Order: sequence, then C-alpha cells, then structure tokens
Amino acid sequence: MRRCVLCLVFGLASLVIGCGSGAMLKTSPTAPSQLVITTTALPGATIGMAYSASITASGGTPPYKYSATGLPTGLVISSSSGAITGTPAQNSVGTSSVKVTVTDSGKPTPQSATASLSLIVSPAQTASLCSAMSTGDSASLNGFVPFPSDVAWNTDISSAPLDPNNNAITSAAGFAGLHLHH
Repeated sequence: MRRCVLCLVFGLASLVIGCGSGAMLKTSPTAPSQLVITTTALPGATIGMAYSASITASGGTPPYKYSATGLPTGLVISSSSGAITGTPAQNSVGTSSVKVTVTDSGKPTPQSATASLSLIVSPAQTASLCSAMSTGDSASLNGFVPFPSDVAWNTDISSAPLDPNNNAITSAAGFAGLHLHH
C-alpha cells in the first residue's frame, strides 16, 4: 500500500508540474503587424546635383524589398535599403509622381505596401553673380567697374622691363622711380 501511495503522489506531482509549465499548451504564432510605408514626402532635387533620399517602412516581417516606378531619369532605388540616389538628368525638370512599393519577407504570403510620392526636380542653378561679367579694358562685374582704365592700378604691365636676374618687374609706366620689388 505504501508503494501505491508513493506512486500516486509522484504521478499527481508530475501532472501538476507538467500542466503548470505550459508544456502541453499549444499557442498560435502572432501574426505580424500591417506593413506600412512611413515616408510621406521626398525632398526636392536639382538637375546635375547628387541626390539622396530614403524610403522607410515598418511592420510586416523584415527584411524588406523596395521598388519604384516613375523616378526621374538618373535616379534609382536600392532594392535592399530603399535609398533613392543618383543625379537627375537634364530632361527631368518638373514634378514626377513616384510610386514606391515595399514587400516584406513574410511566409507563406508576403505583405506589400505602396505609396505615391511627388518628387520636384528643379533646373540647374546658374551663376547669376557672374552672369554680367565682362573682361578687357574697363572690365566690369554686373556693371560695377572696380578699376577704370584711367586709374594707375589698371596699367598694362605686359611690356614692363624685367630684372635680368629674376624676371621681376623693375618699373612700369606710372610707377617711374618706385621700387616695386626689394
């Protein structure tokens, strides 16, 4: 009898411990959250200038794969990182409607998310500061003449005499008697 009681105690203990540990419970895997593209806008680009932007996503099952249609000529998207890089081509000026698709690695059926984003490409900037620059006599910068031709500083020294020892200018018209180099 003692043996039966002992077996009964061990049996009950095993049953209680086994049930309490959850060893016999089956749980369903948690479904991944909804895949969402979190990028809401793309920064503007300029013709001839390097461009870089990132598409970001959350939810689903990483890693993600990225693709895009409607990118301006010269720009590409990395399928593994979502980085949009490149240099917009001359024919890309204007607003492009870029459709971005992100696909996760969920099994057996991956999730996909899409977003339509606008990308404004501006023309190359011109050097407007120097656009009205002239050269030669009475050269000017946007109409300002810093050294009019009648000022001594604007003297042609191309034919001034040179020191035979070091090719330094020894004198120039308008500077007679002055030592230009010591």
